[in-house]
Amino acid sequence: MKTNMGSGRTVVFAGPSLAQRDPTLDRLLVQVELRPPAARGDVLRVMSSPPQNVVLLDGYFFTTPSVTHKELLYALDAGVRVFGAASMGALRAAELDREGMVGVGEIYEAFRSGWLEGDDEVTLMHLPAELGYQATSIALVELRHILGAWGRDAASQAPDEVSELIETVASWPFMERDPKRIRRLADRLLGGERSQTLMERLMAPGLKAADSRAALEQALDRGTPESGAAVSTAAGQPAEGLSTTRYVHYFQEKYWPAPALALAASALPGDFDETKLRGAWNMVQIFHPGVATFVESIRRRFLLATVAAGEGIEPSPEELERETTRLTEVLGPSGGLPRLEIFEEARLRLRATQAVDLLVGEKKALSRLSSLFALGSDRAGDLLLERLAHQFDLMPGWILLRAFLFSTLVTPAVAAAAQAEEVTGCFRSLSKGARIRRHHLWQLAADTWNCSVEEVPAAAAVRGLIESDGSVPGLREALQFVAPAERLPKPINAYPEAKARLPAQSLEDRAGRERNPPG
Repeated sequence: MKTNMGSGRTVVFAGPSLAQRDPTLDRLLVQVELRPPAARGDVLRVMSSPPQNVVLLDGYFFTTPSVTHKELLYALDAGVRVFGAASMGALRAAELDREGMVGVGEIYEAFRSGWLEGDDEVTLMHLPAELGYQATSIALVELRHILGAWGRDAASQAPDEVSELIETVASWPFMERDPKRIRRLADRLLGGERSQTLMERLMAPGLKAADSRAALEQALDRGTPESGAAVSTAAGQPAEGLSTTRYVHYFQEKYWPAPALALAASALPGDFDETKLRGAWNMVQIFHPGVATFVESIRRRFLLATVAAGEGIEPSPEELERETTRLTEVLGPSGGLPRLEIFEEARLRLRATQAVDLLVGEKKALSRLSSLFALGSDRAGDLLLERLAHQFDLMPGWILLRAFLFSTLVTPAVAAAAQAEEVTGCFRSLSKGARIRRHHLWQLAADTWNCSVEEVPAAAAVRGLIESDGSVPGLREALQFVAPAERLPKPINAYPEAKARLPAQSLEDRAGRERNPPG
């Protein structure tokens, strides 16, 4: 299991662009945290303990959702320097350099200038990690570069046989640009000797490798000027970034990892870096008797903060700094949130408290929302809480997950979730992707919550579990997570013991300075 390497670390997402190593490249790689090509959510995963630099070279696509622009913008908002080069990184940098992403290398420049436009210029097929990500097809950019048809002028002046070779290969789907097929075409158009030279050069480190090396060197250059989107206000506080949208909140819910220290306490054999915060929170939502009270308190806080925002009530920079510092101390090292999120949590808490103070009580504060939602002012608070329980788009689920990180149950919940994840992983492998049927899941919930199957959605809603349409993680996903371990006739690990420890402990806010305001 990887540990936190500190804020000065550099995380690199790479595969085939760094497949061919040499001593110089090895010296660079020992200074970084090397990860596989990026897929959707991978950048968000590293943001629980933000590195100084993220270098995006290679990324998955086609059959695997690719890394999103929004998660890269989120990293920039959090003050991380984000570099892109070679392949997927060059594409994303050309799209986001105006937002602060740093593009490096010739391929990036070609996309930035508009000379290259097609994503398939850099795409290729490759072997899995166990075989070193060796490429099994040829990237079109490498062919252009080696043939001297690189750049607008060079391409227009290329000999007819070179132009025909490039145009023909470009017409093939990227997965069909394998070396043998290109060799046959080159033999016909260029002749055997020139064809042999071309293939030898295509098999050697090329333009992608050179751009990758340049990106690593720039990211590791401690003297490189700070890059990235503006992440602070004049008062030195994190700005409310453009990337903190509901779209990002959804992916935070889906991909955010459990805190490193809590993971270490799970004491599972093997590597469980992939245990998600969502799984730990689901364990609490399903099995802890006090979760409904906890969820209601967070929903009330959110409503009161909404009132404050509408009334123009805003804590001062000094108050925000003090509260952000306090919450940072509560979380401790490897607490699982970047400063950007701690700042947002601090502002939400302060806004809620100040709304109660300045508007003379919670009831009067919430009544300010009555006209907006066409509710009677006397019952505005209760009716809005009911709406939050059934209309997921009114409050992002990430608000609950973030608040849960400040609770007393994070470590035991992560330990229980890791045990459940082990069982679920075995089930997925043996069932070949099959899912437990809905009526079995609802019956499991009914038995757990001592209610009828028809009452399950309402019982789930007060626990923060929404019966969604799949657009956000919800009730079905949570029950699918625990069902394999719950339905096993005989346990295969310590799941029963880990689950039993949850309800035995209180679910409280470790940062709870908030008082119960008068109604």
